[in-house]
Amino acid sequence: MKPIFASLILFLFFGVVGSQQRNSYSESKFLREFRHLDAINLLLSKNAAGKIDGILAYGPGEQTVERENVVVLHRSFEVEINEIQDSNQLVTNIEASLKRKMEDSGLKVKEASKLGDEGFTLQYESTCETGFADVRALWEGKTFHLYFVFNETFCRS
Repeated sequence: MKPIFASLILFLFFGVVGSQQRNSYSESKFLREFRHLDAINLLLSKNAAGKIDGILAYGPGEQTVERENVVVLHRSFEVEINEIQDSNQLVTNIEASLKRKMEDSGLKVKEASKLGDEGFTLQYESTCETGFADVRALWEGKTFHLYFVFNETFCRS
């Protein structure tokens, strides 16, 4: 009876470990940096041109869909800023910073699609990853809003 019980325990253990390995994703190094809200806060603090204060940030919202070893990942963050000196410069600096992070991660970055003063979209790709970072900016009264949307499609490892 004990050998059967021990075999059952080993079977369950390797079944759990194996299922965790099957669910491992291989998102880009760039997107792995933006798994937590701290990354957005750091991005804002490094790219603020002048005074920025009264920040309220939400996220990440995340959804994944997988089909035949291809994964589609959607991750989003929202930021409200109550005091900002130069919102246009902040958006321009964020664009340059995201592009640099993509290139440093080995991604080929396509030309940015500008949305006037309302944001930008950066598309990128590599051998098995394609995606985009979409940043939208708008004023609502005296509050400045930034919406970060990251979408990436990649092969499952």
